[in-house]
Amino acid sequence: MQEASVDALLRQHGENIYRSSRDGNCLYDSAAHQCPEIAKDATDLRRQVACFARNWQQRYPNGNINFSPVEARAYARLQGDVGYEAGDTTITNGLEEIAVPGCFSDHIDTFFLAQVARMPVIVIDTDNHVTIAVDENGKSMDWLDAYDRNLVPRRKILLVRDGPHFMGRHLEQN
Repeated sequence: MQEASVDALLRQHGENIYRSSRDGNCLYDSAAHQCPEIAKDATDLRRQVACFARNWQQRYPNGNINFSPVEARAYARLQGDVGYEAGDTTITNGLEEIAVPGCFSDHIDTFFLAQVARMPVIVIDTDNHVTIAVDENGKSMDWLDAYDRNLVPRRKILLVRDGPHFMGRHLEQN
């Protein structure tokens, strides 16, 4: 039912659904499918995003008063205190969540993903509302509300968020 709804939504935009994994890596699986020249699979892309996020965080050990709203949210995500067991690992912050396969991914992680993939990333919900859109430099892209494929380049990562699960567009529709 969930996938049929997302498939119908994407078809409105001339796209087909990519049915992502349901193993906790759905954001990275959906994105890796759309940028195979950057990452061979979800694990590879997750590793690259975690490395980028770690390096970015180290440049700002105390944050930055000049952060844009999306940068401030990304910074808070990395600092965020969490606490749970993931296999043999204890997850204590957002950076660890990004780095550990199968762990939770938040849509703000697309701030880092866009810069790694070097292309815009747009996340929409099942009602076609843009929840976050960042360009290849991690800058927030202005949106009024609904996703319109005519407002973004053809080369992009499009993700659909349905609660905690992410799906994407099938790359062959480029």
